[in-house]
Amino acid sequence: MKVFKEIPSESVDLIFTDPPFNIGKKYDEYKDTQDLFDYYNWCYLWIDECMRVLKPTGQIYIMNFPRHLAFLHQYLIKSGWKYLILDCFAGSGTTLVVAKQLNRKYIGIELSERYCKLIKRRLNQENLTKSEVKPTKSVWEKW
Repeated sequence: MKVFKEIPSESVDLIFTDPPFNIGKKYDEYKDTQDLFDYYNWCYLWIDECMRVLKPTGQIYIMNFPRHLAFLHQYLIKSGWKYLILDCFAGSGTTLVVAKQLNRKYIGIELSERYCKLIKRRLNQENLTKSEVKPTKSVWEKW
């Protein structure tokens, strides 16, 4: 949630995200077995932040992303997005890789150092021009 505070209000055009689903999956930095009330309150917090940073004309998609890679790719191509894309649960970086392949600006947020390293490897494998990726513990940016 700290990273959200660094993103200006109404600055993001499109949000695709694949949040943890509270089904007991083992993550490095997140407990995926919360009390249902706590889980919903946590969801309300990050959804509110997504809505704050989203432009009035922006769109948000919350999904189980790995199962929808083909959909995302086709959607971005057809819609011609040339805007800043945010994935606030970057995981292995699939959203960021697709954004980079389509030469889109992106921000990814990820708590796990291990996944941040995986994201960096995946992004560096793309070898696309105009890509300046600057890792921090939990933020990947291309401006």
